[in-house]
Amino acid sequence: MALRKPMVAGNWKMNGSLELVDELSSAIKNVESTDLDVVIFPPYPLISQLVASGIATGSQTVSENQPGAFTGEVDAQLVKDLGASHTLVGHSERRSIFGESNST
Repeated sequence: MALRKPMVAGNWKMNGSLELVDELSSAIKNVESTDLDVVIFPPYPLISQLVASGIATGSQTVSENQPGAFTGEVDAQLVKDLGASHTLVGHSERRSIFGESNST
């Protein structure tokens, strides 16, 4: 059985900027290793910019609903279409603040 490489993931929560994307992308590219996967989870407005930088990118959550009239929600397929390769689900903050559960 092949072992998975260790992953270091950074969740920016509701922080960040276009300038931070540029700075972090340069820094990560300078220390990239074949022994470690690095994934960044920026706020939604920064996903495309981070994907374009070549850094593995994920969304901080996705909606459990199918596409439709759900203001502010984001569909998993749309996140994938933006180029994100990962998403966080079941995060402790989503559970405590928004009441999300295992079934959500």
